[in-house]
Amino acid sequence: MSTTMPEPLTVAGLIDDEPRLWRGQSGEQVTGEQVAHHLEATIAFLERVGWERVYSTGAENELGDVDDSMTVKDMLRTLIGWIRTEDAPSPRNLPMALSHIANTDDGDSDTYSVGNRLCDVVVRARTNSPYANATAWASKLGRTWPEVRGLLVEAAGVARTYGPAAR
Repeated sequence: MSTTMPEPLTVAGLIDDEPRLWRGQSGEQVTGEQVAHHLEATIAFLERVGWERVYSTGAENELGDVDDSMTVKDMLRTLIGWIRTEDAPSPRNLPMALSHIANTDDGDSDTYSVGNRLCDVVVRARTNSPYANATAWASKLGRTWPEVRGLLVEAAGVARTYGPAAR
């Protein structure tokens, strides 16, 4: 009976185990630089709007019932105030922020999917767990923004180090 411990998981080893890592949902390959840019744009976005461990539905901002004594002017003021609150940038969790950047000039669905998988790879190497998931890791009770930011910074560095170069 062998008592040797399994080798620790490494980012390089995990990347080698995922030959399709750098292919997006379109089937096309993305560069490490494109993925790094997406991840860094996610950091900037979360620093601007705020990060939260789990997404809040905003139910606390529900529009109340119309009071018969309200004037049209009062109703419009209430409605406009509610719209401003709902439309204001609100803190996002990690998957929502990554997805948001996919709909900007800083990313697309391919850089989103590869960036998300790359974050999974980094978490797997950090936790030495072959099935760890970055979304679950980031939403773990007690997780902090500096830890999540560190994950994104590390994943961007990994993308630049191991990702395909532009042709």
